[in-house]
Amino acid sequence: VLSPFKVYNTMVYGIAGTGMPSFPQLSDEEKWDAAFYVMSLGWTAEDVSKGETAAAGVPADLNDYKSLATLSNSELEGKISGHVKNPEDLKSVLAYLRKGTSSA
Repeated sequence: VLSPFKVYNTMVYGIAGTGMPSFPQLSDEEKWDAAFYVMSLGWTAEDVSKGETAAAGVPADLNDYKSLATLSNSELEGKISGHVKNPEDLKSVLAYLRKGTSSA
């Protein structure tokens, strides 16, 4: 199950025996930006925009980078589902939370 933390660690340590190197030349901030960017792939600007409006009821602690970094998309979806008024907006809120934390 992929989370930004796992992506970040992959950039820090690489994966032995594969073509995935570590990236010591990147700062921690750049690695975190890249990790959140990876987690935002697959969402459209429309998804993010729709999710921004629908995310109004999501508690601040679930929109905090520390929480977002350690949760997979499915875990995050489970935690926010009770705070999103329209269940059809759940995927868009997830897109907003993933894209909104990235400065990449």
